[in-house]
Amino acid sequence: MNYRHIDWSSSSAPSVNEGSSFIDILNDFHLHQLVDSPTRFCRTTSSLLDLVICSHPGIVSEVSIGREFSDHCMILFNISLAASAHSPPARKIYLYNYNQMRTDLRSFGTVFFSSLHENWLSFKQAVSDSVEKNVPSRLVHGRNRRPPWLTPTVCHAIRKRDALSKIAKKSNSPIDRDRYRKARNLAANAMKLQYQNHLNAVIGDVKNNPRAFNRFIKSKRSDPFGIPPIRHNGKVLTEDNLKANCLSDYFASVFTADNHDDIPHLHNTYPSMPNITSYTSGVLKLLSGIQVDKSTGPDMLAPRVLKELCNEIAAVLTFIFNQSLTSGVVPAD
Repeated sequence: MNYRHIDWSSSSAPSVNEGSSFIDILNDFHLHQLVDSPTRFCRTTSSLLDLVICSHPGIVSEVSIGREFSDHCMILFNISLAASAHSPPARKIYLYNYNQMRTDLRSFGTVFFSSLHENWLSFKQAVSDSVEKNVPSRLVHGRNRRPPWLTPTVCHAIRKRDALSKIAKKSNSPIDRDRYRKARNLAANAMKLQYQNHLNAVIGDVKNNPRAFNRFIKSKRSDPFGIPPIRHNGKVLTEDNLKANCLSDYFASVFTADNHDDIPHLHNTYPSMPNITSYTSGVLKLLSGIQVDKSTGPDMLAPRVLKELCNEIAAVLTFIFNQSLTSGVVPAD
């Protein structure tokens, strides 16, 4: 682009004729320009004329200026895109044998060690061993899944459209072409209607079925990273360490440091809080209310396993909780 007066560090130009309207177009369509070094060199001047413009800067990395080619320099960069799979990969399914797991946990010894850490590791190991023994897994291969809005009615309209397209192409008759156009419009309207109905069903039922909503949003993502690129001081930050430092500097700038030298002494006018004690009934209630579709925590104990074995492990966990509250420590694991 022959806009050598554009300052890409601040995305500004002196006038409309010198690139300000071009910058407005980029901003209107949420496009990013990633080259920040001159790409054309003369005897006395250098200009940035060769651009890399994209809508998702997170997939473009290592933008650099290469050797000269004619009177311009080549621009080198990498694009990270996931390869499209023609068939879904094999997925692992687990075959839970909860009856045997409950039997194993009932026979779990009630003799505990004096150390809280040893008690927790003993309980965790018992659950992990039972899961490893009683939860076999196998790989299954599924068929290609079509989008949920491609209902049988829509598929029938698409097949009819394709058939009439072949007939119109073969006969080259105006009547056949009109029939094809009508079928094409009907198929397009049917797909649009079913897609809107599917979208309304997904968004309207977020509370009861959040997994469908999350799956739909994930399918629309283009950036392969968790945190999208950040624009800071006229530059687009795509590397993880640069984005982390930028966010850290921002949060540090908006918080104020407390003065710990002048803390008033407050007299306690309220009675002391009694000791906290865990009861088996309370632990059992919490275990039975675990949401099984959540991911595992740092202890790598699946929520589904904890909920299914709540009656067998409630007493053990109650003992560990009370031991932690009494000693004032938590397991080192």
